[in-house]
Amino acid sequence: MTHPLDGLLTRYEQGRLTRRQLLQALTVVAAPLQPEARGSVLRARTLNHVNLQISDADRSADFYRTLFGLPPKRAIPGRPFAVDLPDRSFLSLQVSKQPGSIDHFCVGVENFSPAPVAAALKAAGLDRGLLMRPDSLYVSDPDDIRVQISTPDFTG
Repeated sequence: MTHPLDGLLTRYEQGRLTRRQLLQALTVVAAPLQPEARGSVLRARTLNHVNLQISDADRSADFYRTLFGLPPKRAIPGRPFAVDLPDRSFLSLQVSKQPGSIDHFCVGVENFSPAPVAAALKAAGLDRGLLMRPDSLYVSDPDDIRVQISTPDFTG
């Protein structure tokens, strides 16, 4: 396995990264790594939330509240409802015509900033399905599971 820096330099030398993209990616990839994180592009700190496709927000919120003793659901403007867990993570409840699946999950990473993280993912070849938003970004894993990446304290 090659180090992410090798991939960055190769892509830069081949003209597939601008100097600015290289520098942005280096700020993420070259950060001091803890031993268990060596060879990774990002350092995960939290499982922020899981987005569940459901048929009825109130019914699902009541189920999870009763099951786990959670507070009432909260609305996230322009997004699904959330049921908060004590550690600041949450279950995201999205009404869907095809309920019963997980739409995506979100991992909070250290030093998150969309542009540099996107550049690092591109440089490492992990940018399949990349979608950038102001407060997070999405990529798809090899089986098309959507992974959202944000700050550890992202609240929806």
